[in-house]
Amino acid sequence: MSAKRAKALRAGLDPDFHELLVQLSKTASATTQRNLLAAEVQSLRLLAAAPPSKSKASKSRLLVRAMFCEMMGFDTSDFAYLQAVTLCQDSRNLFEKRLAHLVAAIFMQSGHELSLMMTNTLQRDLCSSNVFEVAMALGVVAATATTDMIPSLVRFVEQCLKHDNEMIRRKALLTLHHFYRIDPEAMQPYIKKMKRCLADPHPGVMSAALVALHTVVLAQPSAHGSLAPAVVHILRQILEHRLDVSYNLHGVPAPFEQVNCMRLLALFEPLSAVVEDAITQTLLDALHKVDTNQQDNVAYMVMLQCVETLAVRRGTQGALREVWEMLLRLFQSESGIDQHVAIEGIIVLAKQRPDMVRGQEHGLIAAFEEHGDDTVLRHGILTALESMCSDTDAAVALVPLFVAHIRSLVGEGNMALQAQVADGLLAHVQRYPGMDPVAKSKALLDAFAELSDPCRRRLTNTIRVWAADGMLSKEMGVVYALGWLADEALPSHKIWLAVWMCGHWRAVQAVDALTGVLELARQHDATVDPELVAHTIETSMRLCTLPGAAFGFAIVAAVRAFEGSGNIAVANRVRQFMEAATANGAFTKPSATF
Repeated sequence: MSAKRAKALRAGLDPDFHELLVQLSKTASATTQRNLLAAEVQSLRLLAAAPPSKSKASKSRLLVRAMFCEMMGFDTSDFAYLQAVTLCQDSRNLFEKRLAHLVAAIFMQSGHELSLMMTNTLQRDLCSSNVFEVAMALGVVAATATTDMIPSLVRFVEQCLKHDNEMIRRKALLTLHHFYRIDPEAMQPYIKKMKRCLADPHPGVMSAALVALHTVVLAQPSAHGSLAPAVVHILRQILEHRLDVSYNLHGVPAPFEQVNCMRLLALFEPLSAVVEDAITQTLLDALHKVDTNQQDNVAYMVMLQCVETLAVRRGTQGALREVWEMLLRLFQSESGIDQHVAIEGIIVLAKQRPDMVRGQEHGLIAAFEEHGDDTVLRHGILTALESMCSDTDAAVALVPLFVAHIRSLVGEGNMALQAQVADGLLAHVQRYPGMDPVAKSKALLDAFAELSDPCRRRLTNTIRVWAADGMLSKEMGVVYALGWLADEALPSHKIWLAVWMCGHWRAVQAVDALTGVLELARQHDATVDPELVAHTIETSMRLCTLPGAAFGFAIVAAVRAFEGSGNIAVANRVRQFMEAATANGAFTKPSATF
Protein backbone atom coordinates (compact mmCIF):
# COMPACT_ATOMS: atom_id res chain seq x y z
CA MET A 1 0.00 0.00 0.00
CA SER A 2 1.39 3.41 -0.98
CA ALA A 3 1.99 6.09 1.62
CA LYS A 4 -0.74 8.29 0.14
CA ARG A 5 -3.38 5.55 0.33
CA ALA A 6 -2.35 4.71 3.89
CA LYS A 7 -2.62 8.37 4.86
CA ALA A 8 -6.09 8.60 3.29
CA LEU A 9 -7.26 5.50 5.16
CA ARG A 10 -5.98 6.89 8.46
CA ALA A 11 -7.96 10.07 7.78
CA GLY A 12 -11.13 8.02 7.21
CA LEU A 13 -11.21 8.70 3.46
CA ASP A 14 -11.74 6.33 0.56
CA PRO A 15 -8.26 6.19 -1.07
CA ASP A 16 -9.64 5.91 -4.61
CA PHE A 17 -12.04 8.82 -4.09
CA HIS A 18 -9.28 10.85 -2.48
CA GLU A 19 -7.00 10.22 -5.45
CA LEU A 20 -9.75 11.32 -7.87
CA LEU A 21 -10.25 14.58 -6.00
CA VAL A 22 -6.50 15.26 -6.02
CA GLN A 23 -6.31 14.67 -9.78
CA LEU A 24 -9.30 16.95 -10.41
CA SER A 25 -7.80 19.73 -8.30
CA LYS A 26 -4.47 19.58 -10.14
CA THR A 27 -5.89 20.03 -13.63
CA ALA A 28 -7.28 23.30 -14.97
CA SER A 29 -8.55 21.80 -18.22
CA ALA A 30 -12.31 21.20 -18.36
CA THR A 31 -11.79 18.49 -20.97
CA THR A 32 -9.35 16.62 -18.76
CA GLN A 33 -11.71 16.88 -15.81
CA ARG A 34 -14.58 15.46 -17.88
CA ASN A 35 -12.36 12.61 -19.05
CA LEU A 36 -11.34 11.81 -15.46
CA LEU A 37 -14.96 11.75 -14.32
CA ALA A 38 -16.06 9.64 -17.31
CA ALA A 39 -13.31 7.13 -16.47
CA GLU A 40 -14.44 7.13 -12.84
CA VAL A 41 -18.05 6.38 -13.88
CA GLN A 42 -16.88 3.50 -16.06
CA SER A 43 -14.75 2.15 -13.20
CA LEU A 44 -17.75 2.31 -10.83
CA ARG A 45 -19.92 0.57 -13.41
CA LEU A 46 -17.46 -2.33 -13.55
CA LEU A 47 -17.30 -2.49 -9.75
CA ALA A 48 -21.09 -2.62 -9.52
CA ALA A 49 -21.19 -5.47 -12.07
CA ALA A 50 -18.65 -7.53 -10.09
CA PRO A 51 -19.85 -10.26 -7.67
CA PRO A 52 -21.50 -8.57 -4.65
CA SER A 53 -19.26 -7.93 -1.68
CA LYS A 54 -20.33 -8.92 1.80
CA SER A 55 -18.96 -5.63 3.13
CA LYS A 56 -21.46 -2.79 3.21
CA ALA A 57 -18.52 -0.41 3.52
CA SER A 58 -17.44 -1.14 -0.05
CA LYS A 59 -21.00 -0.51 -1.32
CA SER A 60 -21.13 2.72 0.70
CA ARG A 61 -17.85 3.91 -0.81
CA LEU A 62 -19.11 3.09 -4.31
CA LEU A 63 -22.30 5.08 -3.74
CA VAL A 64 -20.44 8.09 -2.36
CA ARG A 65 -18.26 8.17 -5.48
CA ALA A 66 -21.33 7.66 -7.72
CA MET A 67 -23.14 10.48 -5.92
CA PHE A 68 -20.20 12.80 -6.59
CA CYS A 69 -20.21 11.89 -10.29
CA GLU A 70 -23.98 12.40 -10.46
CA MET A 71 -23.67 15.85 -8.90
CA MET A 72 -20.98 16.68 -11.49
CA GLY A 73 -23.44 15.96 -14.30
CA PHE A 74 -22.71 12.31 -15.18
CA ASP A 75 -25.49 9.73 -15.34
CA THR A 76 -25.09 6.76 -12.99
CA SER A 77 -28.68 5.55 -13.03
CA ASP A 78 -27.89 2.28 -14.81
CA PHE A 79 -25.93 0.89 -11.85
CA ALA A 80 -25.99 3.18 -8.79
CA TYR A 81 -29.72 3.75 -8.21
CA LEU A 82 -30.50 0.11 -7.53
CA GLN A 83 -27.48 -0.08 -5.22
CA ALA A 84 -28.91 2.85 -3.27
CA VAL A 85 -32.26 1.12 -2.87
CA THR A 86 -30.66 -2.12 -1.64
CA LEU A 87 -28.51 -0.21 0.84
CA CYS A 88 -31.67 1.43 2.21
CA GLN A 89 -33.18 -2.00 2.70
CA ASP A 90 -30.08 -3.65 4.17
CA SER A 91 -28.71 -0.88 6.40
CA ARG A 92 -28.79 -1.71 10.09
CA ASN A 93 -27.02 1.12 11.93
CA LEU A 94 -27.60 4.86 11.94
CA PHE A 95 -24.53 5.68 9.87
CA GLU A 96 -25.55 3.35 7.04
CA LYS A 97 -29.15 4.59 7.12
CA ARG A 98 -28.00 8.20 6.98
CA LEU A 99 -25.84 7.55 3.92
CA ALA A 100 -28.50 5.38 2.25
CA HIS A 101 -31.24 7.96 2.74
CA LEU A 102 -29.01 10.80 1.53
CA VAL A 103 -28.04 8.94 -1.64
CA ALA A 104 -31.63 7.91 -2.34
CA ALA A 105 -32.87 11.48 -1.89
CA ILE A 106 -30.25 12.83 -4.31
CA PHE A 107 -30.61 10.09 -6.93
CA MET A 108 -34.40 9.87 -7.09
CA GLN A 109 -35.58 13.43 -6.61
CA SER A 110 -38.04 13.50 -9.51
CA GLY A 111 -40.09 10.49 -8.46
CA HIS A 112 -37.96 7.83 -10.08
CA GLU A 113 -39.65 4.49 -10.77
CA LEU A 114 -37.30 2.73 -8.33
CA SER A 115 -38.67 4.87 -5.48
CA LEU A 116 -41.58 2.47 -5.15
CA MET A 117 -39.14 -0.28 -4.12
CA MET A 118 -38.33 1.65 -0.94
CA THR A 119 -41.92 1.79 0.32
CA ASN A 120 -41.63 -1.05 2.86
CA THR A 121 -38.30 0.25 4.17
CA LEU A 122 -39.72 3.74 4.61
CA GLN A 123 -42.79 2.38 6.41
CA ARG A 124 -40.51 0.56 8.83
CA ASP A 125 -38.32 3.63 9.43
CA LEU A 126 -41.35 5.90 9.96
CA CYS A 127 -42.46 3.60 12.80
CA SER A 128 -39.00 3.57 14.40
CA SER A 129 -38.51 4.72 17.99
CA ASN A 130 -35.32 6.51 16.94
CA VAL A 131 -36.05 10.16 16.22
CA PHE A 132 -33.21 10.46 13.72
CA GLU A 133 -34.40 7.48 11.68
CA VAL A 134 -37.90 8.94 11.47
CA ALA A 135 -36.54 12.35 10.48
CA MET A 136 -34.36 10.87 7.75
CA ALA A 137 -37.25 8.76 6.43
CA LEU A 138 -39.52 11.81 6.23
CA GLY A 139 -36.81 13.65 4.30
CA VAL A 140 -36.56 10.81 1.77
CA VAL A 141 -40.35 10.57 1.43
CA ALA A 142 -40.63 14.30 0.75
CA ALA A 143 -37.86 14.08 -1.89
CA THR A 144 -38.82 10.88 -3.71
CA ALA A 145 -42.55 10.21 -3.20
CA THR A 146 -44.74 9.59 -6.23
CA THR A 147 -48.52 9.41 -6.56
CA ASP A 148 -48.29 5.60 -6.37
CA MET A 149 -46.51 5.78 -3.01
CA ILE A 150 -48.97 8.15 -1.29
CA PRO A 151 -51.66 5.54 -0.37
CA SER A 152 -49.02 3.32 1.21
CA LEU A 153 -47.22 6.05 3.18
CA VAL A 154 -49.76 8.72 4.07
CA ARG A 155 -51.08 6.91 7.17
CA PHE A 156 -47.57 6.50 8.55
CA VAL A 157 -46.77 10.16 7.90
CA GLU A 158 -50.05 11.19 9.52
CA GLN A 159 -49.11 9.30 12.70
CA CYS A 160 -45.94 11.39 12.87
CA LEU A 161 -48.11 14.50 13.41
CA LYS A 162 -48.67 13.17 16.96
CA HIS A 163 -44.97 12.63 17.66
CA ASP A 164 -43.52 14.14 20.84
CA ASN A 165 -40.67 15.77 18.94
CA GLU A 166 -41.57 19.06 17.23
CA MET A 167 -39.02 18.46 14.45
CA ILE A 168 -40.83 15.26 13.47
CA ARG A 169 -44.22 16.96 13.56
CA ARG A 170 -42.93 19.78 11.36
CA LYS A 171 -41.32 17.41 8.86
CA ALA A 172 -44.46 15.28 8.75
CA LEU A 173 -46.60 18.33 8.02
CA LEU A 174 -44.30 19.47 5.21
CA THR A 175 -44.35 15.93 3.81
CA LEU A 176 -48.17 16.01 3.74
CA HIS A 177 -47.84 19.37 1.99
CA HIS A 178 -45.68 17.68 -0.65
CA PHE A 179 -48.27 14.92 -1.02
CA TYR A 180 -50.98 17.55 -1.53
CA ARG A 181 -48.97 19.27 -4.26
CA ILE A 182 -48.56 16.08 -6.31
CA ASP A 183 -52.03 14.59 -5.67
CA PRO A 184 -54.58 17.01 -4.15
CA GLU A 185 -57.53 14.62 -4.52
CA ALA A 186 -55.89 11.85 -2.50
CA MET A 187 -55.11 14.31 0.31
CA GLN A 188 -58.60 15.75 0.80
CA PRO A 189 -59.33 13.54 3.87
CA TYR A 190 -56.14 14.79 5.57
CA ILE A 191 -56.65 18.56 5.16
CA LYS A 192 -58.48 18.73 8.49
CA LYS A 193 -55.48 17.20 10.25
CA MET A 194 -53.21 19.76 8.55
CA LYS A 195 -55.47 22.56 9.80
CA ARG A 196 -55.15 21.30 13.38
CA CYS A 197 -51.42 21.97 13.21
CA LEU A 198 -52.21 25.70 13.42
CA ALA A 199 -52.95 25.04 17.10
CA ASP A 200 -49.67 23.20 17.70
CA PRO A 201 -47.93 24.49 20.87
CA HIS A 202 -44.60 24.83 19.07
CA PRO A 203 -44.24 27.92 16.82
CA GLY A 204 -42.14 25.98 14.29
CA VAL A 205 -44.99 23.57 13.54
CA MET A 206 -47.49 26.42 13.45
CA SER A 207 -45.28 28.31 10.98
CA ALA A 208 -45.02 25.22 8.77
CA ALA A 209 -48.82 24.90 8.88
CA LEU A 210 -49.18 28.45 7.53
CA VAL A 211 -46.99 27.54 4.55
CA ALA A 212 -48.76 24.25 3.87
CA LEU A 213 -52.27 25.69 4.19
CA HIS A 214 -51.44 28.54 1.82
CA THR A 215 -51.28 25.97 -1.01
CA VAL A 216 -54.53 24.36 0.16
CA VAL A 217 -56.45 27.65 0.41
CA LEU A 218 -55.02 28.90 -2.89
CA ALA A 219 -56.64 25.92 -4.64
CA GLN A 220 -60.06 26.38 -2.97
CA PRO A 221 -60.40 29.87 -1.42
CA SER A 222 -64.12 29.59 -0.81
CA ALA A 223 -63.93 26.24 1.02
CA HIS A 224 -61.62 27.23 3.86
CA GLY A 225 -62.96 30.56 5.14
CA SER A 226 -63.36 29.04 8.62
CA LEU A 227 -59.58 29.24 8.99
CA ALA A 228 -59.57 33.05 8.98
CA PRO A 229 -60.27 33.57 12.74
CA ALA A 230 -57.46 31.16 13.64
CA VAL A 231 -55.01 32.98 11.37
CA VAL A 232 -56.06 36.34 12.84
CA HIS A 233 -55.51 34.92 16.32
CA ILE A 234 -51.98 33.77 15.39
CA LEU A 235 -51.15 37.18 13.93
CA ARG A 236 -52.45 38.84 17.09
CA GLN A 237 -50.25 36.57 19.22
CA ILE A 238 -47.21 37.54 17.15
CA LEU A 239 -47.94 41.26 17.52
CA GLU A 240 -48.25 40.82 21.29
CA HIS A 241 -44.80 39.19 21.41
CA ARG A 242 -46.10 35.83 22.66
CA LEU A 243 -43.74 33.88 20.41
CA ASP A 244 -40.22 33.08 21.53
CA VAL A 245 -37.72 35.88 20.87
CA SER A 246 -35.67 33.50 18.72
CA TYR A 247 -38.25 34.05 15.97
CA ASN A 248 -37.65 37.82 15.95
CA LEU A 249 -35.40 39.40 13.35
CA HIS A 250 -33.93 42.91 13.52
CA GLY A 251 -36.36 43.83 16.25
CA VAL A 252 -39.44 42.77 14.25
CA PRO A 253 -41.54 40.07 15.97
CA ALA A 254 -41.58 36.87 13.85
CA PRO A 255 -41.59 38.75 10.51
CA PHE A 256 -41.83 35.70 8.24
CA GLU A 257 -44.71 34.27 10.26
CA GLN A 258 -46.43 37.67 10.02
CA VAL A 259 -46.02 37.71 6.25
CA ASN A 260 -47.31 34.13 5.92
CA CYS A 261 -50.39 35.02 7.99
CA MET A 262 -51.06 38.07 5.80
CA ARG A 263 -50.59 36.12 2.58
CA LEU A 264 -53.07 33.53 3.83
CA LEU A 265 -55.62 36.19 4.84
CA ALA A 266 -55.39 37.72 1.37
CA LEU A 267 -56.65 34.47 -0.22
CA PHE A 268 -59.99 34.04 1.57
CA GLU A 269 -63.22 34.92 -0.17
CA PRO A 270 -65.28 37.78 1.39
CA LEU A 271 -66.22 36.81 4.95
CA SER A 272 -68.74 38.03 7.51
CA ALA A 273 -68.60 41.66 8.62
CA VAL A 274 -67.32 40.71 12.09
CA VAL A 275 -64.42 38.65 10.70
CA GLU A 276 -63.59 41.29 8.09
CA ASP A 277 -63.46 43.98 10.79
CA ALA A 278 -61.18 41.79 12.90
CA ILE A 279 -58.86 41.23 9.92
CA THR A 280 -58.74 44.94 9.07
CA GLN A 281 -58.06 46.01 12.66
CA THR A 282 -55.34 43.39 13.13
CA LEU A 283 -53.65 44.40 9.89
CA LEU A 284 -53.75 48.08 10.88
CA ASP A 285 -52.21 47.20 14.25
CA ALA A 286 -49.45 45.30 12.44
CA LEU A 287 -48.90 48.31 10.17
CA HIS A 288 -48.65 50.69 13.12
CA LYS A 289 -46.09 48.49 14.84
CA VAL A 290 -43.73 48.65 11.85
CA ASP A 291 -40.95 51.08 12.66
CA THR A 292 -40.02 52.63 9.32
CA ASN A 293 -37.41 54.82 11.00
CA GLN A 294 -35.08 51.85 11.34
CA GLN A 295 -35.05 51.54 7.50
CA ASP A 296 -34.69 47.79 7.58
CA ASN A 297 -35.67 45.48 4.74
CA VAL A 298 -37.45 43.14 7.15
CA ALA A 299 -39.71 45.94 8.41
CA TYR A 300 -40.40 47.08 4.85
CA MET A 301 -41.27 43.51 3.85
CA VAL A 302 -43.92 43.27 6.58
CA MET A 303 -45.28 46.71 5.74
CA LEU A 304 -45.68 46.03 2.01
CA GLN A 305 -47.37 42.68 2.64
CA CYS A 306 -49.72 44.38 5.07
CA VAL A 307 -50.60 47.04 2.48
CA GLU A 308 -51.21 44.38 -0.17
CA THR A 309 -53.46 42.31 2.10
CA LEU A 310 -55.50 45.36 3.14
CA ALA A 311 -55.95 46.34 -0.51
CA VAL A 312 -56.93 42.81 -1.59
CA ARG A 313 -59.37 42.37 1.32
CA ARG A 314 -61.09 45.61 0.26
CA GLY A 315 -60.70 47.16 3.70
CA THR A 316 -62.83 50.06 4.86
CA GLN A 317 -62.41 53.48 3.29
CA GLY A 318 -60.94 54.84 6.51
CA ALA A 319 -58.36 52.05 6.76
CA LEU A 320 -57.23 52.48 3.17
CA ARG A 321 -57.09 56.25 3.60
CA GLU A 322 -54.80 55.70 6.56
CA VAL A 323 -52.59 53.44 4.44
CA TRP A 324 -52.47 56.02 1.67
CA GLU A 325 -51.44 58.80 4.04
CA MET A 326 -48.67 56.64 5.47
CA LEU A 327 -47.36 55.92 1.96
CA LEU A 328 -47.39 59.60 1.09
CA ARG A 329 -45.38 60.42 4.23
CA LEU A 330 -42.83 57.82 3.24
CA PHE A 331 -42.66 59.12 -0.32
CA GLN A 332 -42.04 62.67 0.88
CA SER A 333 -39.18 61.47 3.08
CA GLU A 334 -35.60 62.48 2.37
CA SER A 335 -34.56 58.82 2.36
CA GLY A 336 -34.33 57.16 -1.04
CA ILE A 337 -35.16 53.77 0.50
CA ASP A 338 -38.39 55.14 1.99
CA GLN A 339 -39.34 56.58 -1.38
CA HIS A 340 -38.75 53.27 -3.16
CA VAL A 341 -40.83 51.37 -0.60
CA ALA A 342 -43.61 53.96 -0.80
CA ILE A 343 -43.76 53.59 -4.59
CA GLU A 344 -44.04 49.82 -4.27
CA GLY A 345 -46.93 50.30 -1.86
CA ILE A 346 -48.61 52.82 -4.17
CA ILE A 347 -48.31 50.33 -7.07
CA VAL A 348 -50.04 47.65 -4.99
CA LEU A 349 -52.78 50.06 -3.91
CA ALA A 350 -53.29 51.37 -7.45
CA LYS A 351 -53.72 47.87 -8.87
CA GLN A 352 -56.21 46.75 -6.22
CA ARG A 353 -58.01 50.02 -5.38
CA PRO A 354 -57.49 52.58 -8.18
CA ASP A 355 -60.22 54.77 -6.68
CA MET A 356 -57.99 55.45 -3.67
CA VAL A 357 -55.17 56.96 -5.71
CA ARG A 358 -57.11 58.75 -8.40
CA GLY A 359 -56.22 62.44 -8.63
CA GLN A 360 -52.64 61.94 -7.42
CA GLU A 361 -51.12 61.63 -10.89
CA HIS A 362 -49.78 65.18 -11.08
CA GLY A 363 -47.75 64.78 -7.93
CA LEU A 364 -46.20 61.55 -9.20
CA ILE A 365 -45.42 63.10 -12.60
CA ALA A 366 -43.63 65.96 -10.86
CA ALA A 367 -41.68 63.43 -8.79
CA PHE A 368 -40.79 61.51 -11.97
CA GLU A 369 -39.29 64.63 -13.52
CA GLU A 370 -37.56 65.64 -10.29
CA HIS A 371 -35.74 62.32 -9.75
CA GLY A 372 -34.00 62.20 -13.11
CA ASP A 373 -30.89 60.61 -11.67
CA ASP A 374 -32.65 57.69 -9.96
CA THR A 375 -33.78 55.41 -12.79
CA VAL A 376 -35.06 52.68 -10.45
CA LEU A 377 -37.32 55.15 -8.62
CA ARG A 378 -38.47 56.63 -11.92
CA HIS A 379 -39.30 53.12 -13.13
CA GLY A 380 -41.39 52.52 -10.02
CA ILE A 381 -43.19 55.87 -10.45
CA LEU A 382 -43.90 55.04 -14.10
CA THR A 383 -45.31 51.62 -13.10
CA ALA A 384 -47.50 53.31 -10.48
CA LEU A 385 -48.78 55.86 -13.01
CA GLU A 386 -49.56 53.07 -15.47
CA SER A 387 -51.55 51.25 -12.78
CA MET A 388 -53.46 54.46 -11.99
CA CYS A 389 -54.23 55.16 -15.66
CA SER A 390 -57.99 54.92 -16.20
CA ASP A 391 -58.82 56.60 -19.54
CA THR A 392 -57.42 57.29 -22.99
CA ASP A 393 -56.42 60.91 -22.28
CA ALA A 394 -54.34 59.83 -19.28
CA ALA A 395 -52.80 57.04 -21.39
CA VAL A 396 -51.73 59.53 -24.08
CA ALA A 397 -50.21 61.85 -21.45
CA LEU A 398 -48.18 58.96 -20.08
CA VAL A 399 -46.47 58.10 -23.38
CA PRO A 400 -43.81 60.89 -23.25
CA LEU A 401 -42.76 59.63 -19.81
CA PHE A 402 -42.10 56.17 -21.25
CA VAL A 403 -39.92 57.71 -23.98
CA ALA A 404 -38.09 59.96 -21.51
CA HIS A 405 -37.44 56.99 -19.24
CA ILE A 406 -36.05 54.95 -22.14
CA ARG A 407 -33.75 57.87 -23.01
CA SER A 408 -32.36 57.99 -19.48
CA LEU A 409 -31.87 54.22 -19.40
CA VAL A 410 -29.93 54.31 -22.69
CA GLY A 411 -27.59 56.85 -21.12
CA GLU A 412 -26.89 54.40 -18.30
CA GLY A 413 -26.57 51.37 -20.59
CA ASN A 414 -29.24 49.44 -18.67
CA MET A 415 -30.33 46.98 -21.36
CA ALA A 416 -32.58 44.80 -19.20
CA LEU A 417 -34.65 47.72 -17.94
CA GLN A 418 -34.82 49.20 -21.45
CA ALA A 419 -36.37 45.98 -22.73
CA GLN A 420 -38.82 45.93 -19.82
CA VAL A 421 -39.93 49.52 -20.45
CA ALA A 422 -40.26 48.89 -24.19
CA ASP A 423 -42.53 45.91 -23.50
CA GLY A 424 -44.48 48.05 -21.03
CA LEU A 425 -44.99 50.82 -23.59
CA LEU A 426 -46.17 48.34 -26.22
CA ALA A 427 -48.67 46.81 -23.78
CA HIS A 428 -49.75 50.31 -22.71
CA VAL A 429 -50.66 51.57 -26.20
CA GLN A 430 -52.37 48.28 -27.09
CA ARG A 431 -54.45 48.39 -23.89
CA TYR A 432 -56.35 51.49 -25.12
CA PRO A 433 -57.93 50.85 -28.55
CA GLY A 434 -59.47 54.34 -28.51
CA MET A 435 -56.08 56.07 -28.46
CA ASP A 436 -55.41 58.29 -31.49
CA PRO A 437 -53.58 56.20 -34.15
CA VAL A 438 -51.18 59.07 -34.84
CA ALA A 439 -50.29 59.28 -31.13
CA LYS A 440 -49.80 55.50 -31.03
CA SER A 441 -47.56 55.56 -34.08
CA LYS A 442 -45.49 58.45 -32.78
CA ALA A 443 -45.07 56.75 -29.39
CA LEU A 444 -43.81 53.54 -30.96
CA LEU A 445 -41.48 55.27 -33.43
CA ASP A 446 -40.05 57.61 -30.78
CA ALA A 447 -39.40 54.72 -28.42
CA PHE A 448 -37.78 52.71 -31.21
CA ALA A 449 -35.49 55.63 -32.04
CA GLU A 450 -34.42 56.08 -28.41
CA LEU A 451 -33.72 52.42 -27.58
CA SER A 452 -30.28 50.87 -27.77
CA ASP A 453 -29.95 48.95 -31.03
CA PRO A 454 -30.06 45.42 -29.51
CA CYS A 455 -33.35 46.29 -27.74
CA ARG A 456 -35.03 47.64 -30.88
CA ARG A 457 -35.96 44.18 -32.09
CA ARG A 458 -38.66 44.09 -29.39
CA LEU A 459 -40.63 46.72 -31.35
CA THR A 460 -39.57 45.88 -34.92
CA ASN A 461 -42.24 43.27 -35.64
CA THR A 462 -45.02 45.41 -34.16
CA ILE A 463 -44.05 48.41 -36.29
CA ARG A 464 -43.98 46.22 -39.41
CA VAL A 465 -47.40 44.72 -38.61
CA TRP A 466 -48.89 48.17 -37.97
CA ALA A 467 -47.43 49.46 -41.23
CA ALA A 468 -48.78 46.46 -43.18
CA ASP A 469 -52.25 46.86 -41.60
CA GLY A 470 -52.41 50.59 -42.29
CA MET A 471 -52.31 51.52 -38.60
CA LEU A 472 -49.07 53.46 -39.11
CA SER A 473 -49.21 56.75 -41.00
CA LYS A 474 -47.23 56.57 -44.26
CA GLU A 475 -46.19 60.22 -44.17
CA MET A 476 -44.99 59.96 -40.56
CA GLY A 477 -43.25 56.65 -41.17
CA VAL A 478 -41.31 57.92 -44.20
CA VAL A 479 -40.18 61.04 -42.33
CA TYR A 480 -38.89 58.94 -39.44
CA ALA A 481 -37.24 56.43 -41.81
CA LEU A 482 -35.37 59.14 -43.74
CA GLY A 483 -34.14 60.60 -40.47
CA TRP A 484 -32.91 57.21 -39.27
CA LEU A 485 -31.06 56.54 -42.56
CA ALA A 486 -28.91 59.58 -41.85
CA ASP A 487 -27.42 57.91 -38.75
CA GLU A 488 -23.74 57.51 -39.65
CA ALA A 489 -23.20 54.88 -36.90
CA LEU A 490 -25.29 52.43 -38.98
CA PRO A 491 -27.08 50.69 -36.08
CA SER A 492 -28.24 47.51 -37.82
CA HIS A 493 -31.79 47.15 -36.41
CA LYS A 494 -32.58 50.84 -36.84
CA ILE A 495 -31.28 51.03 -40.42
CA TRP A 496 -32.85 47.69 -41.37
CA LEU A 497 -36.33 48.86 -40.30
CA ALA A 498 -35.85 52.25 -41.98
CA VAL A 499 -34.91 50.52 -45.24
CA TRP A 500 -37.90 48.19 -44.93
CA MET A 501 -40.29 51.12 -44.30
CA CYS A 502 -39.01 52.96 -47.40
CA GLY A 503 -39.49 49.85 -49.51
CA HIS A 504 -42.92 49.07 -48.06
CA TRP A 505 -44.25 52.56 -48.77
CA ARG A 506 -42.37 52.87 -52.10
CA ALA A 507 -40.62 56.04 -50.99
CA VAL A 508 -38.66 56.88 -54.16
CA GLN A 509 -37.21 59.94 -52.44
CA ALA A 510 -35.26 57.59 -50.16
CA VAL A 511 -32.88 56.41 -52.93
CA ASP A 512 -30.32 59.10 -52.14
CA ALA A 513 -30.43 58.17 -48.45
CA LEU A 514 -29.98 54.49 -49.33
CA THR A 515 -26.98 55.46 -51.45
CA GLY A 516 -25.45 57.11 -48.41
CA VAL A 517 -26.09 53.96 -46.34
CA LEU A 518 -24.29 51.79 -48.90
CA GLU A 519 -21.34 54.19 -49.10
CA LEU A 520 -20.99 54.18 -45.29
CA ALA A 521 -21.35 50.40 -45.22
CA ARG A 522 -18.49 50.11 -47.72
CA GLN A 523 -16.29 52.30 -45.53
CA HIS A 524 -17.05 50.19 -42.44
CA ASP A 525 -17.19 46.87 -44.25
CA ALA A 526 -15.76 44.81 -41.37
CA THR A 527 -18.42 45.89 -38.84
CA VAL A 528 -21.56 46.08 -40.97
CA ASP A 529 -23.99 43.15 -41.10
CA PRO A 530 -23.97 41.67 -44.66
CA GLU A 531 -27.71 40.99 -44.38
CA LEU A 532 -28.29 44.74 -43.92
CA VAL A 533 -26.26 45.46 -47.08
CA ALA A 534 -28.19 42.85 -49.06
CA HIS A 535 -31.50 44.21 -47.76
CA THR A 536 -30.54 47.77 -48.71
CA ILE A 537 -29.48 46.77 -52.25
CA GLU A 538 -32.71 44.82 -52.77
CA THR A 539 -34.86 47.74 -51.59
CA SER A 540 -32.89 50.18 -53.77
CA MET A 541 -33.54 47.98 -56.83
CA ARG A 542 -37.28 47.86 -56.08
CA LEU A 543 -37.47 51.63 -55.71
CA CYS A 544 -35.44 52.33 -58.85
CA THR A 545 -37.76 50.16 -60.96
CA LEU A 546 -40.89 52.05 -59.89
CA PRO A 547 -42.62 54.29 -62.47
CA GLY A 548 -41.03 57.71 -62.52
CA ALA A 549 -37.80 56.48 -60.93
CA ALA A 550 -34.43 55.62 -62.50
CA PHE A 551 -31.16 53.92 -61.76
CA GLY A 552 -29.07 57.00 -61.01
CA PHE A 553 -25.34 57.20 -61.31
CA ALA A 554 -24.76 57.44 -57.54
CA ILE A 555 -26.82 54.39 -56.53
CA VAL A 556 -25.35 52.26 -59.31
CA ALA A 557 -21.83 53.18 -58.28
CA ALA A 558 -22.60 52.48 -54.62
CA VAL A 559 -23.98 49.03 -55.45
CA ARG A 560 -21.14 48.19 -57.86
CA ALA A 561 -18.66 48.73 -55.04
CA PHE A 562 -19.91 45.46 -53.51
CA GLU A 563 -19.36 43.33 -56.63
CA GLY A 564 -16.38 41.61 -55.03
CA SER A 565 -18.20 40.75 -51.81
CA GLY A 566 -17.53 37.30 -50.43
CA ASN A 567 -21.04 37.09 -48.93
CA ILE A 568 -23.35 35.04 -51.15
CA ALA A 569 -26.49 37.05 -50.31
CA VAL A 570 -24.77 40.36 -51.07
CA ALA A 571 -23.24 39.04 -54.30
CA ASN A 572 -26.63 37.77 -55.50
CA ARG A 573 -28.34 41.09 -54.75
CA VAL A 574 -25.59 43.00 -56.58
CA ARG A 575 -25.97 40.74 -59.63
CA GLN A 576 -29.78 41.18 -59.62
CA PHE A 577 -29.41 44.95 -59.23
CA MET A 578 -26.95 45.25 -62.11
CA GLU A 579 -29.15 43.10 -64.36
CA ALA A 580 -32.16 45.31 -63.56
CA ALA A 581 -30.09 48.44 -64.13
CA THR A 582 -28.90 47.15 -67.51
CA ALA A 583 -32.44 46.22 -68.49
CA ASN A 584 -33.59 49.74 -67.65
CA GLY A 585 -30.83 51.36 -69.71
CA ALA A 586 -28.74 52.62 -66.81
CA PHE A 587 -25.07 53.53 -67.26
CA THR A 588 -23.33 50.49 -65.73
CA LYS A 589 -19.76 50.64 -67.06
CA PRO A 590 -16.86 50.39 -64.56
CA SER A 591 -16.21 53.55 -62.61
CA ALA A 592 -12.66 53.84 -64.05
CA THR A 593 -14.10 54.98 -67.43
CA PHE A 594 -15.88 58.00 -65.97
